Amino acid sequence: MKKSFLYFMMAFMGLLNLPVLATAQADFAPIGAKWYYSSGTYNVGPSALHFQGYVFQESVSDTVINGITARKLQRTYSARNTQNTIVSGPISSIYMYATADTIFSYNVDSNRFMPLYIFNVAVGDTLTHHSIGAPVYPLFVNTWQTVVDSIRYPVFNGKQVKAVYHHEVSPIAGWESPPYYQYFGQLQGEWGIYYQQPAIPEDYYTRYDLRCYQDDSFDVHFANASMACDSVPPEPTSIADVDFLSRKLSVYPNPATDQVTIMLDGIAIQSVEVLDMLGRRVLLQEYKAGTNKTMTDLSNVSKGTYILRINTKDKGSVYRKIVLK
Repeated sequence: MKKSFLYFMMAFMGLLNLPVLATAQADFAPIGAKWYYSSGTYNVGPSALHFQGYVFQESVSDTVINGITARKLQRTYSARNTQNTIVSGPISSIYMYATADTIFSYNVDSNRFMPLYIFNVAVGDTLTHHSIGAPVYPLFVNTWQTVVDSIRYPVFNGKQVKAVYHHEVSPIAGWESPPYYQYFGQLQGEWGIYYQQPAIPEDYYTRYDLRCYQDDSFDVHFANASMACDSVPPEPTSIADVDFLSRKLSVYPNPATDQVTIMLDGIAIQSVEVLDMLGRRVLLQEYKAGTNKTMTDLSNVSKGTYILRINTKDKGSVYRKIVLK
């Protein structure tokens, strides 16, 4: 940990100008690496995206910044606007470089590289994180700290990947920070979103989930396998449709035990999804012919709180929270 801390301090003071290590660059963001993030906040495109779009991020080339060879990660968004039309466009690129144990990201505002993911850590270490994005809120805080809880080695595509799990100690003690991974970065999260922008490479959305990651070694689908990496789900055609669907929807019993009845009065249901509180799908039922009433078997779903997403053919989707006990 001493070495990582030294790297961190030197980088923060703008004194670290180390050359890129080929092996480290091969570990993180090799040329051609692709990330697909679910997103949907106002600052990645048109307003009112409702988490229905995605950001595509690709490692495209090397460039030199302040004497450091960094890798350019180019990004574009695709999402539905308020007219329910899919729109796409570029958002700002980011620049990363790696040493043997730390991934650095370039901070445009301070014109220096800041440590983002530190891997030379042990359980119990305290890490200090610096927000990469520019301050935009009155309560903006430049730094926050986390304590390392565990080091794990999950297997993806037959290959072990180092993951660092940690929780926040400041500014909001006890919050669990999403883990970061050797090759993929951070899979999902909202690091301190009420106090600073989230960590890069996800600094342009307040909430994100890594759907897919692809390079020469990995082709990993982190979301449900039936959803395409570049999926842009349909939105209700209007606020009136949302209200209309809500009035027509019946879900009972709630709380439920092992099954629940879902009914949309006079409207055909195309599919029913059960989502956990992180938005991950745990169950899907599809009805090719459509039905306005279905009984969903929840006997294989763990107890807890979930969101039902009921999808229709031409009226979009309606949501209902349900508790399993």
